[in-house]
Amino acid sequence: MLRSRIDPGDAREDADADGTRSNLDVSRVNAKPDYDAVAPLNKDDLMELFVTEKPTAEDVEDCDELFDQIERGQGVYILVYEGNEPKQILFAGYSYD
Repeated sequence: MLRSRIDPGDAREDADADGTRSNLDVSRVNAKPDYDAVAPLNKDDLMELFVTEKPTAEDVEDCDELFDQIERGQGVYILVYEGNEPKQILFAGYSYD
């Protein structure tokens, strides 16, 4: 079976300034929030949103305020825990529109 593969760089170039409106617009991981990047949610924000530095999947799913922390064209990631063990990485962000 023949499969076509999209190169993320080509997709971003074709989308021009509008972006792809998808996770393809994320070009790097960064220590702090920046455009075209995903960064960890900082400890202060974790405590403010979840009252813990080790939120569960349910904590994150129930947090409507999470997206208030994210600007257009940026993303965050959060380590999601079960007990004291990290189990997942959750990514959230906004496209440029």
